[in-house]
Order: sequence, then C-alpha cells, then structure tokens
Amino acid sequence: METKNIQYTEKFEDIYTNVDYNKKRYQEMSEKFQNLHGVKPDYFVRAPGRVNLIGEHIDYMNYPVFPFALEQDSLLCFTYSDDELIHIDHMNSEEFHSAVISNDPAKRSETIASLTPKQSYIKYFIAGYCSGIDGKVSSYKGLKVLIGGNVPLASGCSSSTSLCVSSSILGVFANKSTINQAELLENIITYERSLGTACGGMDQTISLLAVHGKALFIEFNEFAKIESVQLPHGVSFVIANSLTPSAKLETLGKRYNKRVSECRMACKILMDKMSIKAEKPFTNLRQLVRNNETLEEMQEKVKTLIEQKVYTKEEIEQIIGTKLEDFLQGIPQSELVITQNNDYYPYERALHVYSEANRVYQFQKTCFDTQLTDEEKIPILGKLMNESQYSCDNLYDCSSDKLNELINICRKNGAIGSRLTGAGWGGCTVSMVRTENLQDFLQAVKTQYYEKNGLTCDENILFATAPANGAMVYKNIEF
Repeated sequence: METKNIQYTEKFEDIYTNVDYNKKRYQEMSEKFQNLHGVKPDYFVRAPGRVNLIGEHIDYMNYPVFPFALEQDSLLCFTYSDDELIHIDHMNSEEFHSAVISNDPAKRSETIASLTPKQSYIKYFIAGYCSGIDGKVSSYKGLKVLIGGNVPLASGCSSSTSLCVSSSILGVFANKSTINQAELLENIITYERSLGTACGGMDQTISLLAVHGKALFIEFNEFAKIESVQLPHGVSFVIANSLTPSAKLETLGKRYNKRVSECRMACKILMDKMSIKAEKPFTNLRQLVRNNETLEEMQEKVKTLIEQKVYTKEEIEQIIGTKLEDFLQGIPQSELVITQNNDYYPYERALHVYSEANRVYQFQKTCFDTQLTDEEKIPILGKLMNESQYSCDNLYDCSSDKLNELINICRKNGAIGSRLTGAGWGGCTVSMVRTENLQDFLQAVKTQYYEKNGLTCDENILFATAPANGAMVYKNIEF
C-alpha cells in the first residue's frame, strides 16, 4: 500500500544502520501493543529528530539552516479499530497517560482543550494527524495507536516535531490522503505553530525530507530551496545532552517567542532608519535586503542604525508608533511576551541573525568547495561552529551555564567545533570530532561532565551519530 507522498519500506535496513538495537525497540513495542490490544500492529511509522549543525534561530527570519536527521526517532505503531475513534497509548504509561479521542479534525481544538497535563503530548499527535488529512479525506479511520521513541525529550533535538511528523504520516497513510508532500510539509508547520511556538520550519522539513548520509541546506525565502550536502569524511558528530531541559512551550513568553518578537522590533527600526516604504511593516529581517546588500553590510547597518541598549515596552512603542499588542499580531502567544517582559534587545538579536546567516552560507560553500580537501574543510567548519556558539551565547542569549560547561569540556577534549543545537537554554550540544579520536572523546566527556555532576549517561544521552533517513512507514512483517 505504498503512497507517492511518503516513504514506505518493508526492509528494516532501509531505515537504520544500528539494526540490532532498533529491532529490539520494535519488538518491545510490538509486544506491548499485543498486550494492550490482543493483536500485532500492522505498521510502524517513524520520524527522526534532528541536529542543526549551524544556523540557529534564523529560519523564522527566512534565512537558511544546515541540519541532518538523527537515527533517533518518534515511533508509532498502529492497527485499525472497529469504531470511529483513535485509541492512544504510550510506551511510558506512567509519565504519558492514554486517551481516546475523536478522529475528526473539526474537533481538534476541543479535544486539545480536554487533555490533562499527562496527556499533553497528545496535542502534538493531534496537530500532526490533522495536518495530513484536514480537507483531504471525507471519512476517517478508527485507529489503535501506540507511541514511543528515543529522541531525547526537551533537549533541542526536536522530539515534539518528530511526533508531529510521524503522526502526520500516520494520518496520511491510514486514511489514504491525497495531499502532496509540499502541502503536507506546509500544513505540519502551520498546525504545530497553532500549539503556540513561532517555529520557522526547519525541524519539520528535515524530519520529513531527510536523505540518508547527507545534511540538508534549507533555504526559507520565497524561493525555498533544499540541497543535500556531503559532510567531510574523517569526522563524527557527537550529541551530548546537558540534561537541563529546553522546555519550549513552557517558556515561550520569556524565551523563544520573545526572540521572534525582538527580531520583528529590529526589523521595524531598520526599516524606518533605511527609509524603506511598504504597505505593511516587514516581519522578517531578510526582507530588508533590498539592493543586494551583503550580510556583512547588513551587520554594519545594525551597528550604525540600532542603538545598543535595553529597550522598555514604552520605548519600543514610541519607536514603532503603535501598541505592541497590535505590532506583534501573528506571533503565537505574543500576549505572553508583552505581559512577561519589559526588556528588549533588538540590536543583539538582529546582529546574531545576519552574522549567523553568513556563517551558514560559508558552511555550505566550504562543504561544496572542490578545491579543498576534506582535511582542509574540517578546521574551517569547526571555526564556524564555534563562532555560532559565541553568537548564540552573547548576542541571542540562548545558551546556559550548563551548556557552556559541556561545550568547554568537549572542546578541551578534542572537539574541532562544538555548539548548542536547537532552541537552546538547555538541551543538547553537537560537536565535530575526528573519528579516530571518537572513543577517547566520549569517555572523557562522560567522566568530566556526567560523572562529575552525578548524572546518568547512556546511549541516548551521549552518542555519535550520522545523517539518517526522513520519515517513513514500515510494514510489520517481522515483529
């Protein structure tokens, strides 16, 4: 029952390189499903988490990013039910409670509103599921679904998005939706934004469209472009979880959505100072590039046209000539930004966006440069990663003490480049390490960070990884 808009396989090796470990995961999930429902699941659906090598907090300003998909994924298995409901259970039933919900997208909002705190993960399932079938299916299948996964939670590796994407694929596949891949991607982004995060689209794009063995260079301007990129040989990428959570939805007003709002403020200030006339104020910093200015030139404009200071709400409103409530319309839960803050940093946020975008283009250029050997590319890429971390910490203020401690340990023990990945304020780091030094590096980080801080360390907390495939349906012929 293969469909043209999603990847489908009956070969386990198409999905994973670590076959034995992941077969055990599928077997455990199948056994729990049988215990719950008395039958084996018909299909598994997986969607990977991701690591962003460089390009943090700039996708929502329409600038490019450079992620690759992890083998770690959100994993669902399902069979059809005789009723018209969706029966949802979770592998970790103590932390994530079960629920029976309507399969009708029209009832999405009321279903989400009825969830208890320990059922709150289901809102990501609902958002994803509805994104693939809303307006595309006349009748909806009843389903029995078990949810699991090994993407580190609240870590900056897109565990929530991977659940959204896997649920969207389940909805498309189970209901034989006719939605095309481009529309599906757009819907996933839109429906996840409806949960409150002003996301830019990177996480959904890489989880859905990732290519095995390649990173993706993803452009987010009006002519969206996705290129697969071969990374240099001889290095491994290591994910290390700081084990300080990066809880995006719980801190929107003070962190993620505040940064989106500050970028919009910077955009308005620059627009006025550059005497740019438009029917409506621009909403992203890329729109300000009107005369083929380079990103270096845009950084200079920030330095000369925006005063480097802390702005109060009243000062921002005086500059923009309207109330913040009106100015920030369209940013999810912007009311939290307004009520929880009276300090805004448009200078620093804009300077980060333009400098980080420049680093992404340099990263891409270096990877594609046929005049350079892999050995010559490695230190250039490492330097760009380190510069990105400096900007995230000092200009975007999205690092943390524990992330900085972990990054310093990684660099001290041989990481050529090391930086936070994801939204920040906790979560994971990514480090580029020479493969020949990998085992020594892993042991050193385990000893100097995890054991020193009395923290548990396993294969889902500290691990080397390589680019994996995007979302996929697996027909259960083995478990």
